[in-house]
Amino acid sequence: MCGKNWLGVVIVVGTLLVGPPVRVGGQATTRSAPAGEALALDFSDPTKAFESYLKAQKKFDFKALKECVWIGPPEQAARVDIFLTYNLWQNYLERAAVAKYGVEQGMTVLGHLRTYEQQIDVDLKRLPLANVDPEPGNADRATLFLKPEKNPIPDYKTEDTFYFRRVGGLWKLDYVRTYDLANAERAEELKNQEILYPRIAKAFKKLSEEVKANKYRKAEDVKGAVAQAWDNALAPEGPPATNKTPP
Repeated sequence: MCGKNWLGVVIVVGTLLVGPPVRVGGQATTRSAPAGEALALDFSDPTKAFESYLKAQKKFDFKALKECVWIGPPEQAARVDIFLTYNLWQNYLERAAVAKYGVEQGMTVLGHLRTYEQQIDVDLKRLPLANVDPEPGNADRATLFLKPEKNPIPDYKTEDTFYFRRVGGLWKLDYVRTYDLANAERAEELKNQEILYPRIAKAFKKLSEEVKANKYRKAEDVKGAVAQAWDNALAPEGPPATNKTPP
């Protein structure tokens, strides 16, 4: 799932992984969630793996998200960490705003036409009708195509194609390939985002806490604070960067 904010910066709704792929019990394909949680992950095929990916996002389960993704080549791990930390803090800020101001107003703080959670629900509904095409000549690669929405939101782009890799018997989302993070033609854009996203992640963390603390009376006030955060991040010096893990 992806879209653009009002500054034209691409945003990707993804997962989180810092480091190499995780094997869960050797050839096992499922993992029960820790005590007190109801989430279980299933990596037996690309469809089940994508369902796990979506549910981990919705639950904001940082550890589970790390298990849903494969990173290749390994040198992309730092870039993926930056992108996913940024996206998770976006998600966290939007959830705080929705809880405070309601869905209709809450999703406007980031300029969205649909909340992250709404998009996850839409994708979960589309998943049973998804097509999975094995890659010719490579049984460990596959592409999952979600069926287009019947009544899409005008000017709202969703991600409908996802790439998967089977590693150690487990299917994982190939995050770098899916979100085109190794494209040489995007080198300058990606480099700029690597600088901006940690700054914005830190700002979104602070804004989330401020929303919960009732600092802003209206969603419009938060939207203004978000715009100011982008202005600050785009400044030559910019605020200190952080990749701190979301709560």
